[in-house]
Amino acid sequence: MKEQILKKTKFIMSIQDELCWLEQMALKGWFLTNITMGIRYTFKKDTPRKVVYDVDRFDIPKKPTLEDINSKDIFMEMASDLGWTEVTHDETMTYYFVKDYEENGINEIHTEDETRKLRAEKYCRLINEQKDSLLWPLFLVSFMDLIVMLIGLVINDRFITLYNYLCAGYITFFSLYYIYMKSLAEKVRIELSMSREQWEDNRYNIKREKKFILTNRGLTGYLAEMAKGGWLLASVTPFTYSFKKSDIADITYTIDTPSYMITRHSDMNINDKKDWYGINNDWQIQSVRDAEQNGWSYVCSLQNKTIIYSGDKNSVTPLNDNKYDNSLTFISLIGKIGILTIILTIIGFFIGLLVGILTS
Repeated sequence: MKEQILKKTKFIMSIQDELCWLEQMALKGWFLTNITMGIRYTFKKDTPRKVVYDVDRFDIPKKPTLEDINSKDIFMEMASDLGWTEVTHDETMTYYFVKDYEENGINEIHTEDETRKLRAEKYCRLINEQKDSLLWPLFLVSFMDLIVMLIGLVINDRFITLYNYLCAGYITFFSLYYIYMKSLAEKVRIELSMSREQWEDNRYNIKREKKFILTNRGLTGYLAEMAKGGWLLASVTPFTYSFKKSDIADITYTIDTPSYMITRHSDMNINDKKDWYGINNDWQIQSVRDAEQNGWSYVCSLQNKTIIYSGDKNSVTPLNDNKYDNSLTFISLIGKIGILTIILTIIGFFIGLLVGILTS
């Protein structure tokens, strides 16, 4: 009987999602045999069964030590002893392994946090190298564009104008791609540092939402609304809020900042003139002490100028005057810069409009 082969092209940005998809294909009787460019998968038909896949990569440095050279061979032998079979590898030297699923058994190659973190660092290093490889082309294109612009001051040519537009588009696209790769590296680091069980738990019990919230009033209102639905804040960046599913609903939030802390402790001096980079955390130490005394629990920090606390509505004592949680105070440097940018843009628009009217 002729061997049945299936080829699929699929873009999957999550390694754990990719492994789950391969396992689902195996349940349908399609088993991975090859992968090209990270997106082109080749499968062979066989008897459907439950298997597990796992990955690791081997990025030997340009000047390897004997330990570096032998590490791959040692790993392969260890994986084989644990029942894993090497399937294939892609162009980034990511190796795919497979074994039959064991009920109540070990179904991961890396079972310790330390080895998971080491594997995660390998993938982060790969992404960062790809990201950093864009810097020289961006610099070269920017430099060439500058030269062409200077030539354009002397020679007014349509080609030069078109070239400038193309360079601007190229620089913009790859600058955004650079930022994306940076965020992808962090996502991969977090994902591969977890066990499969932890990842699946996060997959169904963690929610992430993109929000651009500038003020305390907006933030506390948004967090209170999410808490009513059983989603409690876990971490935050200026644009992304991560929530964990919980049965606790009677949760309230409060925000603390250096200025609020000074209001509570007017005798304290936290204005360290040597702290050029805003990294002195004396105010944060005192803030946590005050919060814990009032029944609040630390949740997370937004940059180093804002701390978010949570607590039971019926047992906490207000950390600050309630007017602060309902104020329009900016919650982060991003908020201040955002508002300042909007204001300057409006001012610039009206100045340009006025100049245009006067010179027409």
